[in-house]
Amino acid sequence: MIFRDFFAPIYELWGLAYVSNFSSILYNEFYSEIGIYTVVLTLVGVCIYYYGICLINTRCNRWFHWAGVMLVCAVIGYFMMTIQADSYFNSLNPPVIYSTAALTQLSFINAIFIMVLFYLFSFVRKIPKKGAGGNTPH
Repeated sequence: MIFRDFFAPIYELWGLAYVSNFSSILYNEFYSEIGIYTVVLTLVGVCIYYYGICLINTRCNRWFHWAGVMLVCAVIGYFMMTIQADSYFNSLNPPVIYSTAALTQLSFINAIFIMVLFYLFSFVRKIPKKGAGGNTPH
């Protein structure tokens, strides 16, 4: 639960996307769980691109392949957030009725968050290592 204070401002866009009952219910346990899933999904996507796709086929070392893998991760994250939040609200006793617009907004924010993380993790991956002796692949 320590991560909820880190992920809550991101998912609520520092107060701009705060929906009173919806966001306060998610703050209790959900933000930390889905935030960790999002970071792991993004790391897996970056590793699959750089250590799987680019090493197997060097023709896939172009920006549009990178963007395609990033978009696939964002779509997976969008649906992961929608399904996880829906099941979380239905598991509460009594089940909470929520706005579909709020859930769509939260899922869209998660997809954008995944794209930003994908870019940052790719940037960190491309920093040359000391003694690497050359350029790193795209």
